[in-house]
Amino acid sequence: MQRNSPNPSRYQPAMQNLAQTDPAAVLACALSLQSACLNLQDKDPSFNISESYNGRDQFMREIMRVGELFEAWSAAHVLFDEFGEVWPYMLEEKFADACLKTIHPGALSSFDDADCFCTAIHLKLPLHGRNGLPIPVDLRRQNPLSASRFRFFQILSVRKHLGDNHIHPFSSMDDPANQSYGKIFYGLYGINGHGEAEHIADRHSYSDARSLAVALIPNLGFPEFPKCPNA
Repeated sequence: MQRNSPNPSRYQPAMQNLAQTDPAAVLACALSLQSACLNLQDKDPSFNISESYNGRDQFMREIMRVGELFEAWSAAHVLFDEFGEVWPYMLEEKFADACLKTIHPGALSSFDDADCFCTAIHLKLPLHGRNGLPIPVDLRRQNPLSASRFRFFQILSVRKHLGDNHIHPFSSMDDPANQSYGKIFYGLYGINGHGEAEHIADRHSYSDARSLAVALIPNLGFPEFPKCPNA
């Protein structure tokens, strides 16, 4: 597939949700990062915490800031009703590994909302798109019009490869920060009786793609807000 990609929607900044943060979760993130960075320092002579952060005190401030930001971001985007683990325990065990796949341990001062999203994808957290978050989507709904050549309609999250300009699906197994790709957007497709997909249009957001689908066929049943994993 080859076509131009629209600009993505923007999603709600995490710092707006600081009042909803859980101190235990914030501390769990910080402890997870502290342990991982100390272990890395012991194993890798090229990484030194004090040199990277102008002292251990600044390092502690940064890992607490990262914990606060991620917890605030999660309050806005995670489906906690569908999360089956104890949140702080999971973060202490797994947060650093997911976070440090996203950002270098010496660059935590630049950790931001986009890094929160990447970290959440690596953690495989259940996410919703109510705030315009560009979550991975692959939804199909049966066409109620039997006379149509399309048996199903599909909304798929995609992005353009910057090398060959081809369009590739964006799934929960992909890295949102992969710099080989452009921004995430959403394609609407019709699926014929042979299972072949025909591209109909692209939209900046899932909401816009759904609106187009509903305008074409009102009773398709695409959810107003997507979630990841999809349903």
